[in-house]
Amino acid sequence: MRLWLMTTMMLQLAAGTALAVSVRDGAVADAVGAAPAAYARLLSLEGRWETTTEKGTVIRLTFEPVARGSALVERYEAGTTVTQTVYHLDGARLLLTHYCAQGNQPRLVATIPATGDPLVFTFLDVTNLAGQDASHMVACEFVFEDADHFLRSETYQGAGGDDTTTRRYQRVAAAP
Repeated sequence: MRLWLMTTMMLQLAAGTALAVSVRDGAVADAVGAAPAAYARLLSLEGRWETTTEKGTVIRLTFEPVARGSALVERYEAGTTVTQTVYHLDGARLLLTHYCAQGNQPRLVATIPATGDPLVFTFLDVTNLAGQDASHMVACEFVFEDADHFLRSETYQGAGGDDTTTRRYQRVAAAP
C-alpha cells in the first residue's frame, strides 16, 4: 500500500509540475522527476535510526510520513534535546524546515544531482533568528549507503563561523 501511494503521488506530482532544472557540480537533473524521486528516497527512511557520538551520546532519529505521505517528519533525540525536521515537496522543489533547539526555523532547498546521490539541502531562509550571529542550520546532506545505513552531514553557521558534523546512522527498527 505504501509503495503504491508513493508511486501514485510521484506520478501525480510529475504530471502537474512544470519543467525545471537543478544544477550542482555540473550535473543537471530534470526536476519533473527528480524532486519526487528524491522525496521517495527520504520516505524510504521511515522507521528508527541510531548513531553514537565520540562522547558516547546515543542519537536517535525517527522518520514518519504524515498527511497521507505528503510530508515526512524526522524526530531527533540526543539526551534531553529534541528537534523536528519536516521534509516535503513544493512543486518542483524538495524543501526541509528544521525546528531547531535554538528556537529558529531554517528552511533549506534540495539540489538534486542527476545521479541522485548525495542529496544536498542548502539554505533558503530562516524565521525567528535571534540575531545575525545566532547559530542556525545552513546545509544538510544525505548519502544513502544501503537500506540500513546512511551518512548525514549538518552545517550550522553562527558567530564562530561554520560547524559541520557528519554521522553514520544505522536502522534499528523498520516502519511498523
